[in-house]
Amino acid sequence: MAYFGSIVLTRSNRRVPALPSVGRIGYRHVRLRELGGGWQVLETSGANDPPDLVEAVAELAELWSEPVLAAYVNAGDCVQMHWAAPGREVSSVHLPGSQSTDDCGYLHRPQFIARRDPHDVAEDLAGWAATAGLTVSRRRLERAVSHEYDGETSLSAHRRTFELIRAFGFADIPPSVTYTVDPYGEPFDLITFNMFGLAFRARSSAAARSQGYSYAAGPEQPWERQAIELDADIFAAAFADEVDRGALFSRALRVHEAEQTASAGTAPQPQEVSPGVANPLRLSLDLAESMIASHRLGAGYSYPDPAVGTGTWPELADDDPAAPHRQQPPDAARALSAEGTP
Repeated sequence: MAYFGSIVLTRSNRRVPALPSVGRIGYRHVRLRELGGGWQVLETSGANDPPDLVEAVAELAELWSEPVLAAYVNAGDCVQMHWAAPGREVSSVHLPGSQSTDDCGYLHRPQFIARRDPHDVAEDLAGWAATAGLTVSRRRLERAVSHEYDGETSLSAHRRTFELIRAFGFADIPPSVTYTVDPYGEPFDLITFNMFGLAFRARSSAAARSQGYSYAAGPEQPWERQAIELDADIFAAAFADEVDRGALFSRALRVHEAEQTASAGTAPQPQEVSPGVANPLRLSLDLAESMIASHRLGAGYSYPDPAVGTGTWPELADDDPAAPHRQQPPDAARALSAEGTP
């Protein structure tokens, strides 16, 4: 399946989804990996992706007082990456092809972007990692930045991002921590399911009304705002330390019941927005029940996690194979960050 979403690497003594303003990058948290020493990787997305990562990374590095690297992956084709640390400006690169100014056609790439030599990008990333107190595998870092398809090794943007993370000393990527609340489990999928859940339908209808297509969306219903708020709360609970699961469960059922009651009392959205042009809002409504039922048939199955393990180039885990990779102790790493030592 195509991968769309943000990947965030930072350090904290709290779980990253609980950090203030993490929603600047995303709120639909899918995976959270604990790498050791407080370092974590969060995979997330938002309702209006791609986010403005340049601004978000700059502000969050200062707010969290920690180094932050964030990347937005588009369909596995390419990745726009940004990194910063407290007191350090944001750096950026688009991969693959850091030396190209050709437009990839996706919105994650800034309109104006400079050519960057792969070696200079690797130097920049290595400097960021050193400020963070990490020991870098330069060979792996250079390879992850510069790799182009060579007829043998095809590297998706998602895999490339995790190769870069491995180059920062995290050579063996662990699985995600277990959900506290599975945001796609029953009955939360009634709210959260992409394309057909109530939150998606509510946002789509609101967007249609704001753009002058009220006739396609129909009048706003009370359940719509409730669904959007509950969607955010469900994903906030995904990796939370403590959750009132029963309260979330009851809210999901109430919102679904409110939608069913409203639907029974109002005319459905029109089949077409214009002659011969299907109304996507009506399609989402008509298919919701069957698509969610199909999703539930696969409950318990999990897709293989492509990031887990030692990656594409495990032989490059260390620049000196005889010297194991070591991170700075957390206190020393923070001292380096505070001093701005390169």
